[in-house]
Amino acid sequence: MKKRIAIILAIVCVLTIGLCACDKGSSGGSAGGKSETVDVGDFTVNAPKNWMVLEQTDMFGEKDAEGNYPKRTDAIGLVKDGKSEFDAFSKPVLYIYYYSSTTASEQAESTKAWSIGDIIDKDPVTINGKECQVLEEKQESIVDEGKYYIYNYVFYPITDTGCIQFTVPIDMIEFAGVSIEDADVKAIMESVQLK
Repeated sequence: MKKRIAIILAIVCVLTIGLCACDKGSSGGSAGGKSETVDVGDFTVNAPKNWMVLEQTDMFGEKDAEGNYPKRTDAIGLVKDGKSEFDAFSKPVLYIYYYSSTTASEQAESTKAWSIGDIIDKDPVTINGKECQVLEEKQESIVDEGKYYIYNYVFYPITDTGCIQFTVPIDMIEFAGVSIEDADVKAIMESVQLK
């Protein structure tokens, strides 16, 4: 019962973030397969032409005069072939989070601790010459019995004390996600630069 409640809360949080996200970024870069450099605040990332920028909102921040939550400067989502923020529920998405005072191994352990699904260590990947820990989580769907959500988490040690976490849904109920081996995903991960 507690696991079902945790799963329901996790899904509600993901839906809330997605619905409250503002699509103030562009849906691509220039022609010819180029990418656009997106300034998130704490870091920059190159968004390939066919990946829509999905800004993340700070649900705990103070609303402005128009009732909008502030934009997060430490997180962003990129939606492959996205045209609106609702595509985050039906198309492949890559979420990027910056943790300024958490090492990659600490963040990996934290992810294991709060995981509501089965989680396993995968083979590490290399980003910009740095070995990155990879976890895979399998969450049972509370909506469609017998079906699962599968995520990869990649922990990139970007500084001595900070890390970038890439969350990659690789297999969802309604659509196939992306792989951390995909050329676009690799290019995005390698493009992240702290400011």
